[in-house]
Amino acid sequence: MISRLQHSRQRCLLLSATEGLAPRTSRGFFLPVEPSTPLPLALSTVAPTCTERDRMQAEMQTAVQPPASWPIRVWRSAPVRIVVGVAMLALVPIVFSNGLKLAARLFPAFDALLRSVAPVPGVSNRPLAFYIVTLAIVLLSIPVYRLFVRWTERRAAPEVAFDGALWETVAGMLFGTALFSCAVLVLWSGGHYRAAPGSSIAALAPVVAMSAAAAVMEELMFRGVIFRILEQWAGTRIALGVSALLFGVVHLGNPNANLQSAVAIAIEAGVLLGVAYMVTRRLWLVMGVHFAWNFTQGGVFGIPVSGIRVPGLLEGTLTGPEWLTGGPFGVEASVVAIVVCLGGTALLWRAAQVKRAASKV
Repeated sequence: MISRLQHSRQRCLLLSATEGLAPRTSRGFFLPVEPSTPLPLALSTVAPTCTERDRMQAEMQTAVQPPASWPIRVWRSAPVRIVVGVAMLALVPIVFSNGLKLAARLFPAFDALLRSVAPVPGVSNRPLAFYIVTLAIVLLSIPVYRLFVRWTERRAAPEVAFDGALWETVAGMLFGTALFSCAVLVLWSGGHYRAAPGSSIAALAPVVAMSAAAAVMEELMFRGVIFRILEQWAGTRIALGVSALLFGVVHLGNPNANLQSAVAIAIEAGVLLGVAYMVTRRLWLVMGVHFAWNFTQGGVFGIPVSGIRVPGLLEGTLTGPEWLTGGPFGVEASVVAIVVCLGGTALLWRAAQVKRAASKV
């Protein structure tokens, strides 16, 4: 705003200084000058003269807006926006899951329909209801996030724009698959992982649904809302630390969780996914990494996903100390996964720094 006013005043001074150096037409414009005229003077001869109206318009454009009232300042504060964003996203599974339960109680035929599909051990006793809720999460969470951003920040949400979303998601999936495969390879080479033939491809549907819903919902909450807003408010390092800590604490509610698993999740996933977001400043790459990490460990290697045993193409067995293998919680709680993910985090951090430096050129 200040630079615009300065530019207007400089233009006025330049035109005033050159006003008498060249003849004007009846409409107030300078006539062309000789080719030997210096460049600044030649430029001024084709511009209209500065008037008092120009100065008044510049002053009006640079007028300082009055400070917002305290309710608006509170509403726009980082803590309030974080709470509102998380609450709006959490309403999607809450509304659909409780709505299905209520409908099943009111309509016995609907309850029978929900029970018509065979239960999936470790996932859901009512798979049809499970699929409905996970589908709602995948399809509705992004529109809800867009609504939140428009409502509280009065802007579009380029972090979930669909341009380039496919390639970023695929890149994230490849990266997530490679990370977890490296962790399993280390355990297998040390004799701590064994595999036997597992389930068919058709049995992987609940794993795909669970992995997709977790990737979309958790990334919108923890990277789209918590990390992004905290970074604007307190800086990158604090945002990484707080969002990673909260990510680990939330997973304490999972089966077979303990302090070791929470710390591991915070370090390997919370930090890594936050840095992955920094690479593109969009959520598609991060969602791809998250989805592939979960699906690869459960759907491919047959290892519990954050303490939840799911069907996989292989039936995996972990042997050895819990600090090394992760125990019943899965490889996510192992020191091997932490080391592998720290290496992946370093690569992503470097990529984010290179991209940031390139954007300044």
